[in-house]
Amino acid sequence: MEDLYLYKNTWITFALIFSAAYMIVLGIVIRVKSQGGAIVRWFLCIVFVMWLWTTFYIFERVAPSVSIRWLICCVEYVAICYLGFFAYMFSRSYRGLKAPSKLKVIALLSPPTFFYLSVLTNPLHYQFYRSFTVHTEVYGPLCWALIYVTLLYYLGGVYHFIRKSRYRSIYRKRQMLYFSAAIIVPIIIHILNTLKIIDLDFNISLVVMPYSLFLITISVLKHKFLDILPHALLDVVEFIDDGFMVINVDNHLEDYNALFFNRFIDMNHCEKIEDVIDVFAGIVEHSEDLDNLIVALKVGKNDHISGEIAFKKKLSDTYLNIQYTTNAINDLYGSKIATIITFHDITEIQSLYLALENKKDELMQAKNRLEDHIASIHQLTIEQERNKLMSEVHDTLGHSMTEVLALLEKCDLILDQNQDLIQFEAVLEETIERARKGLAEIRIAVTRFKKMGVEI
Repeated sequence: MEDLYLYKNTWITFALIFSAAYMIVLGIVIRVKSQGGAIVRWFLCIVFVMWLWTTFYIFERVAPSVSIRWLICCVEYVAICYLGFFAYMFSRSYRGLKAPSKLKVIALLSPPTFFYLSVLTNPLHYQFYRSFTVHTEVYGPLCWALIYVTLLYYLGGVYHFIRKSRYRSIYRKRQMLYFSAAIIVPIIIHILNTLKIIDLDFNISLVVMPYSLFLITISVLKHKFLDILPHALLDVVEFIDDGFMVINVDNHLEDYNALFFNRFIDMNHCEKIEDVIDVFAGIVEHSEDLDNLIVALKVGKNDHISGEIAFKKKLSDTYLNIQYTTNAINDLYGSKIATIITFHDITEIQSLYLALENKKDELMQAKNRLEDHIASIHQLTIEQERNKLMSEVHDTLGHSMTEVLALLEKCDLILDQNQDLIQFEAVLEETIERARKGLAEIRIAVTRFKKMGVEI
């Protein structure tokens, strides 16, 4: 029995040593690979306090006396009390929230500081530990309060991870899933162990710490956490109006901005481009547009292909016209490693273009009507001027002919009365002069109206 106990203790000790060493390696990897910033600093703080907790728990298990174990616990509880605070601050930074004010930081630090002071002063009040020996302890109300407050910090952090997750791409959702599981699992196991639901004589949450670190490592290495783009740029990319989708050479969906595609479909279950095409088939207006998109996905490494496709809007019978362009993503050696498809909603542009075309047609029709109206007015004006000319010619001609006839009758009268020939010649000359004057007046009127553009 003693051999079994020794074997179990040895196994637990090695597991804890492995956890501590793993944390050191993970911290170094993240520090080297990351681009720095608040999010990295808070995450390294989490790794450090977890390492501190694990390391000093190893020392606590082999402490030879109560006093030494108590000194180790005082250092160990620095990590235990402040781990929840660091996890919450890390989740805020990960979500891209601005740094809290000094007053809010002080408010967040107050509960863990109070509980740590209660640990240091426990021999005076025995509210954190009711009893404390070399191998056993009995928890007091302040210890339970610390557990619940730490859980609240963790839940606040998880809330920031999953908040508005429907707007996140599958790339970011997987990161959030791994980090949420890595953060919440140890504290849940710790609570179950503290409540004696999992009744063991050691802190099992620290033994399962490699599991949490493994999830974090997956997020760091596989899903490129802290290693692709700054968080602020990722938020900008995910919330732009245009859409994008990255497909690797194995036809797996690497990334997309969910906000754009949420207007049409839910792509959470899409893993490969075949899944995406199957989903698109149910919302595309024309099947030939989808066939063209499939062809465009085979774009060469130095080419790009553009086209248009109409998607049915979610919860509506209307379609949105989307313009897409496919481009190859090449590695340093010029080999194609992925295809990126960019989508741009041109529905409003096309609506404006059609409205502009309709306005243009209306203006052309109005122009034609105006030209017809102007032509009618011009024709009417010409008729009016022609009538005016005819009236003036008629009046001039009638007046002149009347005078000429009167003078001719006078000439006839002179001849009948055998009057003086000189008087006859004078009247005849006056008659001729009056005829010439009338003809000149008619010519003047006709010339004036010709200059006005009136056809005679």
